[in-house]
Amino acid sequence: MTVIDLRDDMYKRRIDVIEIDDGVIYYAEELKTRGSDSVCIYGYSFEENAEQLMSCFVFDDSGYYQHYYMGKNSIIVLFENSGSTVWVVKIDKQTGDEVYRKRIPLIGSFSDCAAIDDDNILIYTKADKEHMDMFNRCLEATNCSLIANLYDLGRNERFFVRDFETAMLVRNNMQTFTANGEEWLLLNDSFGNSKEKQRIVQKLGVSDDELEESIRVISKNAFLSGIRKKESDTKPRKIVTAGSKGSVQLECVCGDNILMRARSFVHDAESYCSVPKFGGKITNILDINGETFFTDSDEGKIYTLSDVGDETELVGRINSDVHLSYPNNIGRLIKCIDDRFVIGETKGEKEFITVYDSELDLKDVYQASGMIKGSVLVLY
Repeated sequence: MTVIDLRDDMYKRRIDVIEIDDGVIYYAEELKTRGSDSVCIYGYSFEENAEQLMSCFVFDDSGYYQHYYMGKNSIIVLFENSGSTVWVVKIDKQTGDEVYRKRIPLIGSFSDCAAIDDDNILIYTKADKEHMDMFNRCLEATNCSLIANLYDLGRNERFFVRDFETAMLVRNNMQTFTANGEEWLLLNDSFGNSKEKQRIVQKLGVSDDELEESIRVISKNAFLSGIRKKESDTKPRKIVTAGSKGSVQLECVCGDNILMRARSFVHDAESYCSVPKFGGKITNILDINGETFFTDSDEGKIYTLSDVGDETELVGRINSDVHLSYPNNIGRLIKCIDDRFVIGETKGEKEFITVYDSELDLKDVYQASGMIKGSVLVLY
């Protein structure tokens, strides 16, 4: 494990780390001066131990909030203040150059956003006075108070999204993977809590269609092409479904398979299962019998956690063979690195990151925020 401590370099600076990628830490710094606010984007190279200013955006008024997206080649930053316009800035990760900056007028007021790739962003808006009638018509048709538009930054074009159901799945729960030379979107239409879903089924007696959950897949190109062609029938394919007799929740992508958590209300049983990315035979991997589980979605690993006096026993159950114990007072578990180092965080008036070395039985506590990528922990 490598620990990179940037606290001295960032002392008294308002820093928000965006991502760690290929030996560079990308972060934003907020600067407040009389009459204006600004946000500057930097890249910090591990190898060169140097900071590079990549972009700076100055606001005439306060109240703006920024959303970050790390693409393969670009950083996209969207600035909004819940109004009817947003600013979008795109930065080339290789050169550090700002390659796009534009003020984009919206239909309605900003509500949320979701980037599909380096060039395409979905922006969700809610009704404002100017567009109230249109939003009311959409509400009648979709039973949702929001609408979505796709903004193609490369072409400077806007497309109304007719398949609003898929657009909402992209917003709420999307993972991506690459297969057969294409990028794919993996979507989970999940109730979120299997026990709550079971309670509603028992109380209201609803049908399968009313509470169907599913895991769906669609190629990125097909999804974008369907929006641009104004189609409403280019829908993701359902590879797993669960009606009123059970529940299914996407966990993560593991190689050629999808790992999910499935529950049967009929048999009162729950387990971790895998299914091929494009559908096929569902394989039961691990039964859940009341244990506490921790999922590392980035690594595709699942652990069980058990209280043993003043310690917690961590045992790898899926894609991990680790077996160790760590003190209960490290805070909330966020990562196990190299099957040795346990990372915990505590949030309150002050933030703390704890690193416990299970081999040497040593614990280091840092007053800091942290971000982890692979086996690199960045403190700031």
